[in-house]
Amino acid sequence: MKKIIIILFTILVSSLANSQVYVVVNTSVESDSVDCEKLLEIYTLNTNNWDDGGRITVIDHKGDENSKSVFYECIKINQKAVKKIRLKKLFTGSAKPPKSATSDLEILDLVSKTPGAVGYIDKNSLDTSIKNIKVVAVLDI
Repeated sequence: MKKIIIILFTILVSSLANSQVYVVVNTSVESDSVDCEKLLEIYTLNTNNWDDGGRITVIDHKGDENSKSVFYECIKINQKAVKKIRLKKLFTGSAKPPKSATSDLEILDLVSKTPGAVGYIDKNSLDTSIKNIKVVAVLDI
């Protein structure tokens, strides 16, 4: 039994170590790159506009735990803390709630149709045939 647990743990760690996440935005966003610090500001709703003045629409991932793990490792805050910060901002009326999606495909669809939108997906889910999407960051563990 102990060997099985060790093997499963090793598989899990190696799969996470090879995880890459793409941060995607609608092509209306002028910026070609976004760093982890800026993503923290965006996902905690501390900033509502892109550098070019365009409105940011956050697409929150409610699915893929591997992508979430890589993303939250980048922004150096856990999901509960982000939720707490967001709730405070929503309660005070200083921010709008993010849109949510349960799959990478849904995120790609929302980002492609929403000017100023940002989301994150597993690198293997990127569909280059979808219009109005560009990758602005590649995140690794």
